[in-house]
Amino acid sequence: MAVRKRPDRDSWEVDVNIAGKRIREAFKTKKEALAREKELIAQDVTGTFSQNRPVELRFRDLAKQYLEYAEVNKAEKTYREDMWRINVQFLPFFGSHKLAAINGQLVERYKAKRLRDGVSNRTVNIELQLLSVMFTLAVKRDYLRINPMEHVEKLREPKRPKRFLSAEEVERMLSAAKESYLYPLVLCGLHTGMRPQELYNLRWEDINFDANTITVQSKEDWETKTGDFRVIDMTPRLRETLRSLRSLSEGDYVFTYKGRRIEYGVRKAFGRIVRKAGIENCTLYTLRHTFASHLAMSGVPLMHIQQLMGHTDYNTTLVYAHLSTENQRGFVKNLPFADGEEEES
Repeated sequence: MAVRKRPDRDSWEVDVNIAGKRIREAFKTKKEALAREKELIAQDVTGTFSQNRPVELRFRDLAKQYLEYAEVNKAEKTYREDMWRINVQFLPFFGSHKLAAINGQLVERYKAKRLRDGVSNRTVNIELQLLSVMFTLAVKRDYLRINPMEHVEKLREPKRPKRFLSAEEVERMLSAAKESYLYPLVLCGLHTGMRPQELYNLRWEDINFDANTITVQSKEDWETKTGDFRVIDMTPRLRETLRSLRSLSEGDYVFTYKGRRIEYGVRKAFGRIVRKAGIENCTLYTLRHTFASHLAMSGVPLMHIQQLMGHTDYNTTLVYAHLSTENQRGFVKNLPFADGEEEES
Protein backbone atom coordinates (compact mmCIF):
# COMPACT_ATOMS: atom_id res chain seq x y z
CA MET A 1 0.00 0.00 0.00
CA ALA A 2 1.31 3.43 -0.85
CA VAL A 3 0.50 7.12 -1.16
CA ARG A 4 2.76 9.02 -3.51
CA LYS A 5 2.91 12.17 -5.58
CA ARG A 6 2.08 11.56 -9.20
CA PRO A 7 5.06 12.30 -11.51
CA ASP A 8 4.76 15.53 -13.47
CA ARG A 9 1.30 16.18 -12.00
CA ASP A 10 0.03 18.33 -9.16
CA SER A 11 -1.85 15.49 -7.49
CA TRP A 12 -1.42 12.47 -5.21
CA GLU A 13 -2.16 8.80 -5.81
CA VAL A 14 -3.34 5.96 -3.60
CA ASP A 15 -2.04 2.59 -4.82
CA VAL A 16 -3.29 -0.37 -2.77
CA ASN A 17 -4.08 -4.07 -3.16
CA ILE A 18 -7.36 -5.14 -1.59
CA ALA A 19 -9.21 -8.41 -2.00
CA GLY A 20 -6.82 -9.42 -4.75
CA LYS A 21 -7.45 -6.24 -6.72
CA ARG A 22 -5.18 -3.29 -7.34
CA ILE A 23 -6.88 0.02 -6.56
CA ARG A 24 -5.38 3.24 -7.87
CA GLU A 25 -7.11 6.57 -7.23
CA ALA A 26 -5.95 10.18 -7.65
CA PHE A 27 -6.55 13.10 -5.29
CA LYS A 28 -5.73 16.78 -5.28
CA THR A 29 -3.99 16.77 -1.90
CA LYS A 30 -1.85 14.38 0.10
CA LYS A 31 -4.25 14.63 3.02
CA GLU A 32 -7.15 13.41 0.90
CA ALA A 33 -5.04 10.54 -0.42
CA LEU A 34 -3.97 9.48 3.08
CA ALA A 35 -7.56 9.62 4.29
CA ARG A 36 -8.68 7.42 1.38
CA GLU A 37 -5.87 4.93 2.07
CA LYS A 38 -6.98 4.71 5.70
CA GLU A 39 -10.59 4.21 4.58
CA LEU A 40 -9.63 1.42 2.16
CA ILE A 41 -7.56 -0.36 4.80
CA ALA A 42 -10.50 -0.23 7.22
CA GLN A 43 -12.84 -1.59 4.55
CA ASP A 44 -10.41 -4.41 3.81
CA VAL A 45 -10.24 -5.38 7.49
CA THR A 46 -14.03 -5.27 7.97
CA GLY A 47 -14.83 -6.88 4.62
CA THR A 48 -16.92 -3.92 3.47
CA PHE A 49 -14.76 -2.93 0.50
CA SER A 50 -16.57 -1.92 -2.68
CA GLN A 51 -15.19 -0.54 -5.91
CA ASN A 52 -18.27 1.54 -6.45
CA ARG A 53 -17.21 5.18 -6.73
CA PRO A 54 -19.27 7.85 -4.96
CA VAL A 55 -22.27 9.08 -6.95
CA GLU A 56 -21.37 12.31 -8.75
CA LEU A 57 -23.83 15.06 -7.93
CA ARG A 58 -23.91 18.81 -8.16
CA PHE A 59 -24.44 21.08 -5.18
CA ARG A 60 -28.02 21.87 -6.23
CA ASP A 61 -28.83 18.13 -6.02
CA LEU A 62 -27.41 17.97 -2.50
CA ALA A 63 -29.41 21.10 -1.56
CA LYS A 64 -32.63 19.41 -2.61
CA GLN A 65 -31.84 16.27 -0.64
CA TYR A 66 -30.76 18.22 2.41
CA LEU A 67 -33.99 20.25 2.48
CA GLU A 68 -36.03 17.06 2.23
CA TYR A 69 -34.04 15.72 5.17
CA ALA A 70 -34.31 18.98 7.18
CA GLU A 71 -38.07 19.25 6.68
CA VAL A 72 -38.50 15.92 8.46
CA ASN A 73 -35.71 16.07 11.03
CA LYS A 74 -35.34 19.75 11.96
CA ALA A 75 -37.59 22.16 13.80
CA GLU A 76 -39.83 24.11 11.43
CA LYS A 77 -38.13 27.41 12.24
CA THR A 78 -34.68 25.91 11.57
CA TYR A 79 -35.90 24.34 8.34
CA ARG A 80 -37.26 27.66 7.05
CA GLU A 81 -34.05 29.49 7.97
CA ASP A 82 -31.94 26.82 6.24
CA MET A 83 -34.14 26.93 3.14
CA TRP A 84 -33.73 30.72 2.91
CA ARG A 85 -29.93 30.56 3.22
CA ILE A 86 -29.65 27.76 0.68
CA ASN A 87 -31.91 29.39 -1.91
CA VAL A 88 -30.70 32.96 -1.50
CA GLN A 89 -27.00 32.52 -0.71
CA PHE A 90 -25.71 29.03 -1.50
CA LEU A 91 -27.37 28.10 -4.78
CA PRO A 92 -26.32 31.24 -6.70
CA PHE A 93 -22.70 30.59 -5.67
CA PHE A 94 -22.31 26.79 -5.41
CA GLY A 95 -25.37 25.50 -7.28
CA SER A 96 -23.80 24.37 -10.57
CA HIS A 97 -20.57 23.06 -9.05
CA LYS A 98 -19.98 19.33 -8.83
CA LEU A 99 -19.67 18.23 -5.21
CA ALA A 100 -16.25 16.73 -5.85
CA ALA A 101 -15.05 20.08 -7.19
CA ILE A 102 -15.99 22.02 -4.07
CA ASN A 103 -12.94 22.47 -1.87
CA GLY A 104 -11.67 24.72 0.88
CA GLN A 105 -10.39 27.28 -1.61
CA LEU A 106 -13.84 27.72 -3.15
CA VAL A 107 -15.40 28.09 0.29
CA GLU A 108 -12.81 30.74 1.15
CA ARG A 109 -13.93 32.65 -1.93
CA TYR A 110 -17.50 32.39 -0.67
CA LYS A 111 -16.43 33.76 2.73
CA ALA A 112 -14.72 36.71 1.07
CA LYS A 113 -17.80 37.42 -1.06
CA ARG A 114 -20.11 37.44 1.95
CA LEU A 115 -17.83 39.83 3.81
CA ARG A 116 -17.86 42.11 0.77
CA ASP A 117 -21.66 41.93 0.96
CA GLY A 118 -21.32 43.61 4.32
CA VAL A 119 -22.61 40.82 6.55
CA SER A 120 -21.18 40.18 10.01
CA ASN A 121 -18.63 37.52 10.91
CA ARG A 122 -21.31 35.76 12.92
CA THR A 123 -23.62 35.55 9.91
CA VAL A 124 -20.82 34.07 7.80
CA ASN A 125 -20.05 31.52 10.53
CA ILE A 126 -23.69 30.45 10.70
CA GLU A 127 -23.63 29.89 6.94
CA LEU A 128 -20.37 27.93 7.16
CA GLN A 129 -21.89 25.70 9.82
CA LEU A 130 -24.86 24.95 7.57
CA LEU A 131 -22.53 24.14 4.68
CA SER A 132 -20.64 21.73 6.92
CA VAL A 133 -23.87 19.98 7.95
CA MET A 134 -24.88 19.64 4.30
CA PHE A 135 -21.52 18.16 3.29
CA THR A 136 -21.63 15.81 6.28
CA LEU A 137 -24.88 14.47 4.87
CA ALA A 138 -23.17 14.04 1.50
CA VAL A 139 -20.39 12.01 3.13
CA LYS A 140 -22.91 9.81 4.96
CA ARG A 141 -24.68 9.10 1.67
CA ASP A 142 -21.42 8.29 -0.10
CA TYR A 143 -21.54 11.28 -2.44
CA LEU A 144 -18.25 12.53 -0.99
CA ARG A 145 -15.36 10.87 0.79
CA ILE A 146 -14.25 13.90 2.78
CA ASN A 147 -16.13 16.95 4.04
CA PRO A 148 -14.52 19.92 2.23
CA MET A 149 -15.26 22.07 5.28
CA GLU A 150 -12.88 20.03 7.43
CA HIS A 151 -10.10 22.62 7.34
CA VAL A 152 -12.12 25.77 6.68
CA GLU A 153 -11.68 28.10 9.64
CA LYS A 154 -14.51 30.17 10.98
CA LEU A 155 -14.13 33.90 11.35
CA ARG A 156 -13.42 35.51 14.68
CA GLU A 157 -16.46 36.91 16.40
CA PRO A 158 -16.12 39.78 18.85
CA LYS A 159 -17.18 38.57 22.27
CA ARG A 160 -19.71 40.81 23.93
CA PRO A 161 -21.56 40.30 27.19
CA LYS A 162 -25.12 39.10 26.74
CA ARG A 163 -27.77 41.78 27.17
CA PHE A 164 -29.88 41.16 30.27
CA LEU A 165 -32.43 43.15 32.21
CA SER A 166 -31.73 44.69 35.59
CA ALA A 167 -34.07 43.82 38.45
CA GLU A 168 -35.70 47.24 38.01
CA GLU A 169 -36.16 46.64 34.26
CA VAL A 170 -37.72 43.25 34.99
CA GLU A 171 -40.41 44.84 37.13
CA ARG A 172 -41.03 47.53 34.50
CA MET A 173 -41.33 44.80 31.88
CA LEU A 174 -43.84 42.80 33.92
CA SER A 175 -45.82 45.91 34.78
CA ALA A 176 -46.06 46.86 31.11
CA ALA A 177 -47.08 43.29 30.20
CA LYS A 178 -49.71 42.98 32.91
CA GLU A 179 -52.67 43.61 30.58
CA SER A 180 -51.21 41.67 27.65
CA TYR A 181 -51.96 38.05 26.76
CA LEU A 182 -48.19 37.59 26.79
CA TYR A 183 -47.81 38.30 30.51
CA PRO A 184 -47.70 34.61 31.62
CA LEU A 185 -45.27 33.78 28.80
CA VAL A 186 -42.98 36.71 29.66
CA LEU A 187 -43.03 35.81 33.35
CA CYS A 188 -42.26 32.18 32.56
CA GLY A 189 -39.36 33.20 30.32
CA LEU A 190 -37.86 35.34 33.06
CA HIS A 191 -38.36 32.72 35.77
CA THR A 192 -37.23 29.62 33.87
CA GLY A 193 -34.84 30.76 31.10
CA MET A 194 -36.76 28.69 28.55
CA ARG A 195 -36.15 29.32 24.85
CA PRO A 196 -39.02 30.93 22.90
CA GLN A 197 -39.79 27.67 21.05
CA GLU A 198 -39.84 25.83 24.38
CA LEU A 199 -42.37 28.32 25.70
CA TYR A 200 -44.56 28.02 22.59
CA ASN A 201 -44.58 24.22 22.87
CA LEU A 202 -45.15 24.00 26.63
CA ARG A 203 -48.18 21.86 27.52
CA TRP A 204 -50.07 21.48 30.75
CA GLU A 205 -48.88 17.88 30.96
CA ASP A 206 -45.34 19.30 31.34
CA ILE A 207 -46.28 21.13 34.54
CA ASN A 208 -46.47 19.29 37.85
CA PHE A 209 -48.00 21.58 40.44
CA ASP A 210 -47.57 18.97 43.20
CA ALA A 211 -43.84 18.61 42.56
CA ASN A 212 -43.59 22.32 41.65
CA THR A 213 -41.70 21.58 38.42
CA ILE A 214 -41.77 22.24 34.69
CA THR A 215 -40.35 19.60 32.35
CA VAL A 216 -39.00 20.84 29.03
CA GLN A 217 -39.32 17.87 26.69
CA SER A 218 -39.87 16.91 23.05
CA LYS A 219 -43.32 16.23 21.65
CA GLU A 220 -44.52 14.09 18.77
CA ASP A 221 -44.59 17.17 16.52
CA TRP A 222 -41.69 19.13 18.01
CA GLU A 223 -38.23 18.39 19.36
CA THR A 224 -36.14 20.33 21.84
CA LYS A 225 -32.97 21.94 20.53
CA THR A 226 -30.76 19.23 22.03
CA GLY A 227 -33.25 16.38 21.82
CA ASP A 228 -32.93 16.02 25.60
CA PHE A 229 -35.21 17.03 28.48
CA ARG A 230 -34.64 19.05 31.63
CA VAL A 231 -36.63 19.80 34.78
CA ILE A 232 -36.92 23.32 36.22
CA ASP A 233 -38.36 24.29 39.60
CA MET A 234 -41.07 26.93 39.61
CA THR A 235 -40.72 30.10 41.64
CA PRO A 236 -43.70 30.92 43.90
CA ARG A 237 -44.65 33.85 41.66
CA LEU A 238 -44.63 31.71 38.52
CA ARG A 239 -46.50 28.84 40.18
CA GLU A 240 -49.28 31.16 41.31
CA THR A 241 -49.59 32.73 37.86
CA LEU A 242 -49.71 29.38 36.05
CA ARG A 243 -52.25 27.98 38.53
CA SER A 244 -54.54 30.93 37.81
CA LEU A 245 -54.00 30.46 34.07
CA ARG A 246 -54.78 26.75 34.33
CA SER A 247 -58.19 27.44 35.80
CA LEU A 248 -59.09 29.44 32.68
CA SER A 249 -57.51 27.15 30.10
CA GLU A 250 -59.25 24.33 28.25
CA GLY A 251 -56.60 23.36 25.69
CA ASP A 252 -53.39 21.33 25.84
CA TYR A 253 -50.99 24.24 25.45
CA VAL A 254 -50.13 26.60 28.29
CA PHE A 255 -49.73 29.84 26.35
CA THR A 256 -52.61 30.68 24.04
CA TYR A 257 -54.33 33.66 22.44
CA LYS A 258 -58.09 33.59 21.96
CA GLY A 259 -58.07 29.88 22.66
CA ARG A 260 -55.37 29.09 20.09
CA ARG A 261 -51.81 28.08 20.77
CA ILE A 262 -49.24 30.86 20.46
CA GLU A 263 -46.78 29.96 17.70
CA TYR A 264 -45.80 33.01 15.69
CA GLY A 265 -46.51 36.72 15.56
CA VAL A 266 -45.28 37.28 19.09
CA ARG A 267 -42.62 39.79 18.06
CA LYS A 268 -45.02 42.69 17.46
CA ALA A 269 -46.94 42.17 20.70
CA PHE A 270 -43.72 41.82 22.66
CA GLY A 271 -42.33 44.92 20.96
CA ARG A 272 -45.29 46.94 22.24
CA ILE A 273 -44.57 45.74 25.78
CA VAL A 274 -40.90 46.68 25.48
CA ARG A 275 -41.72 50.16 24.20
CA LYS A 276 -44.30 50.69 26.93
CA ALA A 277 -41.72 49.69 29.54
CA GLY A 278 -39.16 52.08 28.04
CA ILE A 279 -36.61 49.31 27.58
CA GLU A 280 -34.14 49.21 24.68
CA ASN A 281 -32.39 46.34 22.91
CA CYS A 282 -34.63 43.61 24.24
CA THR A 283 -35.98 40.45 22.58
CA LEU A 284 -37.62 37.31 23.91
CA TYR A 285 -34.15 35.78 24.15
CA THR A 286 -33.19 38.61 26.51
CA LEU A 287 -35.54 37.03 29.06
CA ARG A 288 -33.50 33.83 28.87
CA HIS A 289 -30.22 35.71 29.32
CA THR A 290 -31.73 37.66 32.23
CA PHE A 291 -32.57 34.41 34.00
CA ALA A 292 -29.03 33.03 33.64
CA SER A 293 -27.28 36.33 34.38
CA HIS A 294 -29.05 36.94 37.68
CA LEU A 295 -28.44 33.35 38.78
CA ALA A 296 -24.72 33.84 38.08
CA MET A 297 -24.66 37.13 40.01
CA SER A 298 -26.43 35.39 42.90
CA GLY A 299 -23.60 32.89 43.19
CA VAL A 300 -25.26 29.87 41.55
CA PRO A 301 -22.46 27.64 40.17
CA LEU A 302 -22.13 27.74 36.39
CA MET A 303 -22.51 23.95 36.24
CA HIS A 304 -26.03 24.26 37.66
CA ILE A 305 -26.85 27.14 35.33
CA GLN A 306 -25.76 24.94 32.42
CA GLN A 307 -28.29 22.30 33.45
CA LEU A 308 -31.11 24.81 33.95
CA MET A 309 -30.44 26.43 30.57
CA GLY A 310 -30.18 23.12 28.74
CA HIS A 311 -26.70 23.83 27.34
CA THR A 312 -24.96 20.71 26.03
CA ASP A 313 -21.61 22.51 25.87
CA TYR A 314 -20.21 24.04 29.07
CA ASN A 315 -18.42 26.65 26.96
CA THR A 316 -21.82 28.09 26.05
CA THR A 317 -22.52 28.71 29.73
CA LEU A 318 -19.13 30.35 30.23
CA VAL A 319 -20.50 33.51 28.59
CA TYR A 320 -21.97 34.24 32.05
CA ALA A 321 -18.70 33.54 33.88
CA HIS A 322 -17.72 37.22 34.11
CA LEU A 323 -20.87 37.91 36.12
CA SER A 324 -20.05 35.09 38.49
CA THR A 325 -16.46 36.32 38.78
CA GLU A 326 -17.58 39.84 39.59
CA ASN A 327 -19.63 38.42 42.42
CA GLN A 328 -16.46 36.85 43.80
CA ARG A 329 -14.18 39.88 43.68
CA GLY A 330 -12.08 40.17 46.80
CA PHE A 331 -11.89 36.41 47.39
CA VAL A 332 -8.13 36.49 46.69
CA LYS A 333 -7.72 38.40 49.94
CA ASN A 334 -8.44 35.10 51.73
CA LEU A 335 -5.03 33.78 50.70
CA PRO A 336 -2.96 33.23 53.88
CA PHE A 337 -0.06 35.07 52.27
CA ALA A 338 -2.19 37.86 50.77
CA ASP A 339 -0.84 40.66 52.98
CA GLY A 340 2.86 39.80 52.76
CA GLU A 341 5.51 41.97 54.32
CA GLU A 342 7.15 45.17 53.25
CA GLU A 343 10.53 44.56 51.72
CA GLU A 344 13.41 46.22 53.53
CA SER A 345 15.01 49.00 51.53
